[in-house]
Amino acid sequence: MENSFTVLLGYILFFPQLIAGPILRPKELIPQLKNLPIVTNKMRILAITIFTIGLVKKIIFADQLAPYVDAVYKDPMNSLYHEWLIAVYGFAVQLYCDFSGYTDMAIGLALFFGIRLPINFNRPYLATSVPDIWRRWHITLSTWFRDYIFFPIAGRKYNIYLHFFAALFTMSLCGLWHGAGFNFLLWGFLNGLYLAISNLLRIKKITIPFPTFVKIFITFHWWLITCILFRATDLSNALDMFIMGLRWETFDSSLLQYFLFPILLIFAFFISHYYDQISSIEKLTLRIRKNYLFIILLMIWIIVILFSNSTEGTEKFIYFDF
Repeated sequence: MENSFTVLLGYILFFPQLIAGPILRPKELIPQLKNLPIVTNKMRILAITIFTIGLVKKIIFADQLAPYVDAVYKDPMNSLYHEWLIAVYGFAVQLYCDFSGYTDMAIGLALFFGIRLPINFNRPYLATSVPDIWRRWHITLSTWFRDYIFFPIAGRKYNIYLHFFAALFTMSLCGLWHGAGFNFLLWGFLNGLYLAISNLLRIKKITIPFPTFVKIFITFHWWLITCILFRATDLSNALDMFIMGLRWETFDSSLLQYFLFPILLIFAFFISHYYDQISSIEKLTLRIRKNYLFIILLMIWIIVILFSNSTEGTEKFIYFDF
């Protein structure tokens, strides 16, 4: 029990994670507020680097892909098939870069003051199963739902019926937390169903002998399909998107010049996603000489500013709606 008013006020008003996370529990932040460490230059450099990477995710990836995604979801049935593909893959990139970009900036800001926030994303698109992706995606929210919803329902001792119901209920509730619509409810229910079945197979020690890259491919594309429900304005909009996905059109190479930019962004994201870890960033900042690192960061900031000025304005963070 913490009795200090100033410490409690600091916990409540700690601005880097105030709006959208990472979700902090008292034991993760209060001890740090009571014993603030000495902030070293290495910590500041790492903080600025992490913040900059978050800014790149938001401005260069998420915001630049948003118009292509929005245009298709606004009128799916009048879109071309390759536009649909860009929108579906693009939204997976947009969603991740928008939210992980925010949390990177929050982690960087906090670290600048000597506070270490918990890791909230761990390369989720390299997950080999749906349970694995939820161990990597919005980790602080996933563990909150696990500890305060799933375990109280399922109990610590395994019961097939309770665990099955708990998974469905927890993820359905997670869907409704994101939005009060049937599309969000179905999104949560499908994830819960997959989690429940996966847990049952694990208990029964039934494994599918696929190579790792196949598991990653299947898991990501399951996520891709459910993301259509997440992004759609309602079930009707989602249904239009699914119907549009069943239409096959040959690609008109003359249109490549108009869609080359989003395609390159999507490919650049997937190539770099393997290295998207705080630990990897920390190792990189230690290897590069400070002078070179400052030049690189300055160039990145200039590019970010140019990208930001080239669009009508910065898109709001997606998770600010939840």
